[in-house]
Amino acid sequence: MTVFKNYFKIMKQYRTTIIIYTVIFVALAVFATNTGVKTNDFTAIKPNVAIINNDNETVLIQGFNDYLKENAKIKSVKEDEESLRDALFFRVVDYILIIPENFTEDFITLKNPKIETMNIPDSYGAIYTEILLDRFLNISKVYAASGMNQEEIIENIKVDLKQQGEVFYSEKTSMTNVGYINYYYNFSNYTFLAISVYIIGMIMNAFNDTKIKRRNLVSNFSYKKINRQLFAGNFCLMLLIWSIYVGISIVLYPKAMFTNYGLLLIINSLVFSVTVLSIGFLIGNLVRNREATDGIVNVIALGSSFICGAFVPQEFLGNFVLSIAKFLPSYWYIKTNNDIVELTNFSLDKLRPIFTNMIIVLAFGVLFFIITNMVTKLKLKKG
Repeated sequence: MTVFKNYFKIMKQYRTTIIIYTVIFVALAVFATNTGVKTNDFTAIKPNVAIINNDNETVLIQGFNDYLKENAKIKSVKEDEESLRDALFFRVVDYILIIPENFTEDFITLKNPKIETMNIPDSYGAIYTEILLDRFLNISKVYAASGMNQEEIIENIKVDLKQQGEVFYSEKTSMTNVGYINYYYNFSNYTFLAISVYIIGMIMNAFNDTKIKRRNLVSNFSYKKINRQLFAGNFCLMLLIWSIYVGISIVLYPKAMFTNYGLLLIINSLVFSVTVLSIGFLIGNLVRNREATDGIVNVIALGSSFICGAFVPQEFLGNFVLSIAKFLPSYWYIKTNNDIVELTNFSLDKLRPIFTNMIIVLAFGVLFFIITNMVTKLKLKKG
């Protein structure tokens, strides 16, 4: 275990750097999670609405205005057509209602008058206002058809429109905040890769020193035995970093982590950590200077995070980008995280694709380790 012991002697020399980088990247992950996470909370946003009333200030019109004021922001605009179009173009209002003359009388007598509308096409504010308008008019028509006067219609509408549906979130979304831990562990693709490639690269540079390599050539240690002990040292280091990362997620999101979702995310991140240290181990054997390691950190960590869904959700990436991403372990790791939080039950049929993806990620790690052994063997032959 000579190589394994020397690994930790070298690691002690870099302990300050390791601590600093670990703190920076974990803090970055926490910050990104709390600023970029998608949540399942719903809050109704009041649209900006302008009302042009060409009728009298009747009880029906006043009741309609009061209803809109409770659900929208009423804006004053000039009533000429150019000003109205400008108000929409510059997003002063989302929706404009133009009430025609004699609207109230025609409505009460069931002549089906139309309210002219202008809106920003396909905007959420316009769609929501359309819903509000239809709701008020549809209920009013029922009462008008029954022979009620304006006052009776408005009184009944006030009672009806106060009835609101209550929204309940499932346990998955309301109690566990899986959106946060999903984003947290997706972002770990960047932090794990960046820490692994940089720190393992620094330590491996020490073992790649010419004098040490020559000693290895004349020793009775085979390159396979050396690589196994170096891999074991890297594994212990990566396990420490992974434990810190998981520990912070438990502290920040305890309700989420102490669930089946949290357990599966932890297992998936552990599998990915093994593959990540294989990548760092390979890079550490290929690169011999710190400057080159810095560049590779940016290419591998940032590049894979962008195209595999760590920074931008996979559902927003194009098919061509995702086709390329499938050749990287980061894609399967992030896909597994997304699949985990979408689970509605934990039956074997539902979990089988999850574990299949984990095996794919682990297979990448085995492949990189095999390549590392091949590279080491070739380098030793060259001396």
